[in-house]
Amino acid sequence: MKAILVPTDFSKCAYNAMHFAIEIAKVSKAKIFLLHTYQLPVPPPEDQMSPVSFFEIKEENINRLKALVENEFNLEKTNIHLETECIVRAGFAVDEIIDVAQENNVGLIVMGTQGASGFIQKYILGSNTANVIAKSKFPVMAIPEDAKHLGFSKILFAADFHEIKSNSSLHTLMKLALLFNSTIDLFTVREDKEQLPTLTEAIEGLSLDKYFERIPHRFQTAVNENTAQAIDKFVKESRANLLVTISHKHGYLNLLFNKSITRELAFHTSTPLLCLPEQLE
Repeated sequence: MKAILVPTDFSKCAYNAMHFAIEIAKVSKAKIFLLHTYQLPVPPPEDQMSPVSFFEIKEENINRLKALVENEFNLEKTNIHLETECIVRAGFAVDEIIDVAQENNVGLIVMGTQGASGFIQKYILGSNTANVIAKSKFPVMAIPEDAKHLGFSKILFAADFHEIKSNSSLHTLMKLALLFNSTIDLFTVREDKEQLPTLTEAIEGLSLDKYFERIPHRFQTAVNENTAQAIDKFVKESRANLLVTISHKHGYLNLLFNKSITRELAFHTSTPLLCLPEQLE
């Protein structure tokens, strides 16, 4: 697997996500980029901040990242060495995360998520993690604050077959499943129990069956008018330890008012959520 980008604000939530990234890197031998972003304070006119002060802010955060590496990446007892790099950027978190991911051509972004409460926060402002998912061309794994890493032995891939434009969208899922000896449930939701698969869906189902032939897998279907609710229920019933979706690109109004199922799941699931960017070919 390519490098893993781990944004951190030094919170408990980000700390937990970092440990998931470490466990993935230990198996995949991927390099980890630790990224901290901050916004420069706006000083009053009579107290302009000097360039030295900007330098001190950056140095302080670099030192905090290095302390994390020293304290949390000490794997000498297991004789495992992880390559790491610390990056500090001034700017808006989402923009800097996307930029750093592109600059280093990472294979995965691993972030913590706490969800949100209240209409404004949930439906309009969203969270940094949900916004990165919406904008990223790279796979994003959202880790809930209280999630515990138990491996990824059981993966639930939730997607309508006709949404998969290319199997290249699934490469990261395939790599993780092979690394962790996973089983995969390919899960779809139908609004009407009388609804039959179209010819296109049937053909794409056969294509998926062939694509995942090296991995134990099965097809599952639920009937529910609320897709997110059906997925959440099946995650709990199946005891999946990773939920996977394809993150489709939506227009501005759909994004603003949270019409994306992936975005809704990013707020509600208590299971790690891997969002795969849509590939058209």
